[in-house]
Order: sequence, then structure tokens, then C-alpha cells
Amino acid sequence: MVRGLLNKLASKSITVAGKWQQQQLRRLNIHEYQGAELMGKYGINVPKGVAVSSVEEVRKAIETTFPNEKELVVKSQILAGGRGLGKFTNGLQGGVHIVKIDQAEEIAGKMLGQTLVTKQTGPQGKVVSKVYLCEKVSLVNEMYFAITLDRTTAGPLIIACREGGTSIEDLAEKFPDMIIKVRVLFLGGFLHFMSLCNAHSLMIDQFDFSQVPIDVFKGITDEDAAKVVDGLAPKVADRDASIEQVKKLYNLFRESDCTQLEINPIAETSDNKLVAADAKLNFDDNAAYRQKEIFALRDPTQEDPREIWLFLFCLWVTSNQTAGYLQSDVRYRQLFGQIAYEVAAAKADLNYIGLDGEIGCMVNGAGLAMATMDIIKLHGGTPANFLDVGGNASEGQVVEAFKILTSDDKVKAILVNIFGGIMKCDVIASGIVNAAKHVSLKVPVVVRLEGTNVDQGKRILKESGMALITAEDLDDAAEKAVAAAKADLNYIGLDGEIGCMVNGAGLAMATMDIIKLHGGTPANFLDVGGNASEGQVVEAFKILTSDDKVKAILVNIFGGIMKCDVIASGIVNAAKHVSLKVPVVVRLEGTNVDQGKRILKESGMALITAEDLDDAAEKAVKALKSA
Repeated sequence: MVRGLLNKLASKSITVAGKWQQQQLRRLNIHEYQGAELMGKYGINVPKGVAVSSVEEVRKAIETTFPNEKELVVKSQILAGGRGLGKFTNGLQGGVHIVKIDQAEEIAGKMLGQTLVTKQTGPQGKVVSKVYLCEKVSLVNEMYFAITLDRTTAGPLIIACREGGTSIEDLAEKFPDMIIKVRVLFLGGFLHFMSLCNAHSLMIDQFDFSQVPIDVFKGITDEDAAKVVDGLAPKVADRDASIEQVKKLYNLFRESDCTQLEINPIAETSDNKLVAADAKLNFDDNAAYRQKEIFALRDPTQEDPREIWLFLFCLWVTSNQTAGYLQSDVRYRQLFGQIAYEVAAAKADLNYIGLDGEIGCMVNGAGLAMATMDIIKLHGGTPANFLDVGGNASEGQVVEAFKILTSDDKVKAILVNIFGGIMKCDVIASGIVNAAKHVSLKVPVVVRLEGTNVDQGKRILKESGMALITAEDLDDAAEKAVAAAKADLNYIGLDGEIGCMVNGAGLAMATMDIIKLHGGTPANFLDVGGNASEGQVVEAFKILTSDDKVKAILVNIFGGIMKCDVIASGIVNAAKHVSLKVPVVVRLEGTNVDQGKRILKESGMALITAEDLDDAAEKAVKALKSA
């Protein structure tokens, strides 16, 4: 379904996401078949239909529901518009097909379990788990109808157009006179609006009101509904029956706590009925406590997993009895996995918004959060979230914040930026240390602390043994976080003193084992992968040298796809960017090994070379102990 019209005609109304990027919106979205069933309960005319999730169910539905039909409409069910013009990744064109009855199984089989890409899903598309089989209704005229919320007037806005079924946005732009708007107001909201008009010397007729304001709870009158029907200009449908349909649609909108009800097309049939041929319904999350049956329809598989916790928390916080939704932590975690951690964080009163970037941010204060995100972008990075722990966070809240950040697979680095006023730096530091006991920190963590108890905070972090990248100010922190994220390295901080840089997880494990065999302890697991660039090697060195615990560095590269000369050039370039204050042991073997050794020798760097892994580990431990 298209939504641009609601933005153009109700520019001061509720904001609706027109782009494919996920945004946090105050609304529940349900599937078309669920909306049709709900409308049927209110006496609204809808085509006969049934939702199925397998080819076998298609076969049974044809036998039981459509025994006499010659054609069916097969509609893919995803929570996104533009299905008709979409394309499946298996090559099937279009998510809505009118087919002969004997073709329904084949088409449904090509849709079920497949990914449909539309202009609203983004390139990743959405998986079709159900298809909606509908009778093919003979339509003689297609129109447009919608109800949304108008913030200016604090009430519903009814929109009607005598043309529909196609691009309603284009019609609204080219033929605005076709659009009929009827506002249904809260009396209190209208009086407040009038006072604003008076205060600013505005005339009420400047705002294109088309009716006298009425009490929203009393509903629209026959006269109001008739105005909508006249705007639709039906050709064959009975006028009185159509007025009743409009009133029923309004009652559904109000009684179900809708934020949007859009029917495109609302159509006339050959038997003179007004039918909701295709509908889109959204519901206010704040009404979850009194719309339990509707909110039970939510399909979390179609939504951004980072934001499901917002809905769940809404249920929890607005309901006195949560057993119907979240009966226990066990069930909770079974159903939603890591999302359960995010709900727990929300209960801890954290302000979180998921974004599309790769640098996870934890800050205190909304202003500092905005500044942090801005400076990350200034340095060429993109924030993965807005996460504000507030001015009085506890250690537990900091732990929950880290659980959120580490549960997002897109996060390649974490930036902690705390300016301690009311919030104390030692509390943040203790929280970070405790978080490391509960989550696996597989990405670099950059920490900038300033303000109250900053020395205690830095001491706690230093004594913890954690591999952290420290920063002196926000600019320095953002620069380091962006560099770490762009390096795209596999990194796990450990408690030892020998920093390791290898290529390949297996070689990394062997390196750490042999270090321990010689009496040393690894400070990290850092795998540059099999195809690292010089830049990634430089960033790896920046990470290793920023860890105060590291007393020696061991580079162990077995060049297959990874070329030894690339590693060598990266080490030389790293020396231009970082201060190598600890011994560096290098073992190179494999592709272009001679070139690599020559580059290192000609660089003039004071490196300790090794012939094999055992020799390298022994020399690294010896260099550590003599440092």
C-alpha cells in the first residue's frame, strides 16, 4: 500500500515511513488477511479469502472455500507495500497474481518460503510465510479511502478520492480537487487549536476545514459519512449502504485504536456493493493493554529484530498482568533469544534507538549522544545506535547496555563516551568490567571517560585486565572507533600480556596455545583474515598498541591467500602511525615470504624475527619477561 498521500495531505499529521529503512514508529502493523478478518467482524464488506502457509493448505482451501470458483487472486503476505510490482529472488515477477483455479497451487508454491523484494522492503526483501487466497471480485469502479491521525486538530482525518487502485500520490499532486477530507476532532483539541489561531491572529478558514468539529467519541453522523461517500462518487453502489460502510470503517478505526486505516482500492462490485478490496491497518502500541487480541496478531519475523523489544516492553509496561504475553523469563528467552536482553535493558530505563551503522555507542545524556554520533560521521563512520544510559545509571544498567550493543551483529566497534557529572566514571568503569563477565566482547571497545571520579574509573579499567582502546577526548575516541570498525577484524580481548596478530582462527588458537606452553599469556585473539589489506594491518597494530597490558606483540602469518609482503608493508606503515614501545616478534611463512622479509629488513625497524611458531612464541615470552 502506498502512504505518500497521507504525508502530502496531512503534512502535520502522524509521520509514516515512506522509505524502506526501518524506523521506530508508534504503530502495530498486521497482514492483509488479518485486517480483512477484523473488518469482517465489523460488518465491512471484504472479498472471501483464506490465508495458507503450504501448498497442501492451498489444495484444501480450494476444495472447502472455493469449490465453484474458476479464478483466484493469490496474494503474498509481507508487511510492506508495493507487492504487485515486487519481484521474488527466485525470479517470479509480482507478489499478487490473478490465476486460473488449477494454477493457484503452482503460483502459491513459488511464493511460499521465498523472498519478495519491493520498493518498501529494501534490497534484502522479506520472506513470504503465508499467501492469501481471495475470490476474484468483479470490480466496476475503484476508489481510495483512508483514515489517519491529524496532530494539528487532535483527531482522525478521513481522506477519500474517487480514483484509486493506482498511484494515489500522483493523483493527489495532479488533481488535488479530487481529494475529500473530513476531520473528526476532540473538542478539547479543537478548542486548543482555536486558541492558537486567536493567539497568532489566524483565520480558521485558512486551514481548509470541511465540517463543524464534533466529539470523537460520538462518531461521525450520517451527514459526515454522506460527505465522504459523495467524495468517492460511487457509480453503482447503493448510497445509503455505502454511508453505513463508511460509518463502520470509522467505528473500526476508533474502537480498535488504529493510527491508520487505508483501503486502496475501496471498490464497487457488479452486484452494487462497496467492498474493501485491499486494506492496510496500523494500531497504536500504547493501546496494547486493551487491544490484546489485535496485538496477538503481531508478526515479529517481518520486523527489525533490534526494535521488537520496544513492542514487548510496551506490553510489559502498560499492562498490569503480563502473563498473557511474557509468562516467564524462560519462555521469554526461548521465544526471542538475545532480544530478551534488550527488553531487560529497557526495564533498566535505557534510551535506545537502533540505527543502520556499525559503531555501537554508549553515552550519558541525549546531547552527548547526538554529538558523539555527529563526530563519528565526521570521521567517516556510521553509528549503529543511540544509547543513552542517563545521568544516574547503575552498574546493572551499564551491563544491560553492553548486552544490547553486543547482540547487534552489525556492530564492528563500540565507543563508550562518558562525561561524568551526576554520572560517575567509576560506576561506568565497574559496569564495563562486569559486562565483560556476561558477554563476549568480540569487537574493539574504545573508552573515553571524563569528569567525576575519572581517575578511579581509569584505574578500575586498567586493573581489570580488559583489552580496551583508551581515548583522551571525544574527537580522539571517534577517530579510533571508526578506524577499528573499518578494519573489520575478528578481535577478542583476553587477560594476558602478549598481543597476537595472526591470519586464520585455527592459527590464532595454535598461537595462543604455544604462547601458554612457553609460560606466557595471550592478550587477545586478533585474526586479520585471509585477505587483509595494508590498512587493516595498520589498524590491527593500533588496536594492539593501545592496550596498556600488552608488553610484547607476536605477528604470526602463514601466507596462503594472505601475502607476506602485504603484512610486512602494513607493519612498516603502522610504525608511522603508532609508537611501538614494546618488542615485536614477527614470523612470516608462505606466499611472497622473501619479499616480506626484505621489506621488514629494509625498513630499519627493530624487530625480532622468528623461523617458526615455536621459536616466535618462545622469543615473545622471553621479550616480555625482559621488558
